[in-house]
Amino acid sequence: MEIMAGQATRTEALARLRAFLPRVVDYSESRNFDLGPDGHKAVSQLSPYVRHRLLLEPEIVASLPENAKSSGVLKFKQEVYWRTYWKGWLEQRPAVWRDYVNWLDVESGVQSESMQAILDYRTGIECFDYWTRELIETGYLHNHARMWYASIWIFTLKLSWQSGADLFMRHLLDGDAASNTLSWRWVAGLQTRGKHYLARADNIERFTQGRFNPVGQLDETAEPLSETSEYPRHPLAAPETLDSSKKYLLLLSEDDCLAEYSEIGAAPVVGVTALTPDTVRFSEKVQNFKKASVSDAMNRACKHYKCEMKNSWVDSAESLAQCFTTSGADAVLSLKAPVGSTRDQFQALFSKTQIPGVEVTRAWDREHWPKASAGYFKFKKSLGL
Repeated sequence: MEIMAGQATRTEALARLRAFLPRVVDYSESRNFDLGPDGHKAVSQLSPYVRHRLLLEPEIVASLPENAKSSGVLKFKQEVYWRTYWKGWLEQRPAVWRDYVNWLDVESGVQSESMQAILDYRTGIECFDYWTRELIETGYLHNHARMWYASIWIFTLKLSWQSGADLFMRHLLDGDAASNTLSWRWVAGLQTRGKHYLARADNIERFTQGRFNPVGQLDETAEPLSETSEYPRHPLAAPETLDSSKKYLLLLSEDDCLAEYSEIGAAPVVGVTALTPDTVRFSEKVQNFKKASVSDAMNRACKHYKCEMKNSWVDSAESLAQCFTTSGADAVLSLKAPVGSTRDQFQALFSKTQIPGVEVTRAWDREHWPKASAGYFKFKKSLGL
């Protein structure tokens, strides 16, 4: 089912979680089958809500059935932690994101003939053209299809992984800087160096149940990509703390739409506003979903903190300064945005003002991000999974 902007609410997120829970026991057996937009019943499709934190990772984990014998429950829990792992890994290696963005700033305006063929759904690879249309029209792709798609993009069509990652970020409702960027690097053989993912016709035929079989159309012998860049791990910054004697203007963002359930607690919030989502790097469908998510978050936060909405949105240093002045606050308060476009926006805004700001890091992130120091399996082992 297509997820519309009007469904970007906390209420809808909880309803979808409740609807999925009875099916989670079968998750491990059926999760890899892509049966088309109307056939994604084996997967939760909760990712757009988790990405914008209309649903929180700990509440999803806590809601799972206590069925130790169910491989489906365990597998789904591990998938929830994957998103956290990617965030923690990138948080400790922000140069990966900076290099990706720098590449886009230089190269994204170049429209190749191959790229135009993709956008016109005429590469000649039926499954690939179908997935492109599904991605653009619905804002979603099955995870297995994302892997096949990235592999075909990189190894068969010989296009840059960055341009493919950019296409996904523009159109996926659950597009996430860490998960998206690092997953494309993983398929390419850069994230785990020398270990890439090759889409194979027989695998596609099997897990689409015969819907597609691109036999003879794919490069199934390509070598992994390589790079000369090194990305050493850097220590995480110490979490900031609130001063309860100060009054705060709460600045929400698309990265966290659940301020009332956070470590902000009973902080003296005197006004609520929100950062306008990036209008350059996202499609209209994705922008609408983000704006609806944040609007829902602002309304709930105003009710929770019993305060007014200030100017609704900020998109410049000037609008932030005006909002801050009219609020009567002593500082701006936000929930920490992980490495990605939202943090880039925050940094650009505050670098142009003298407004004091405090970022509160959720306990979930404080606990798990430091553990994402190496590979996922080490991370998973540290959690007893």
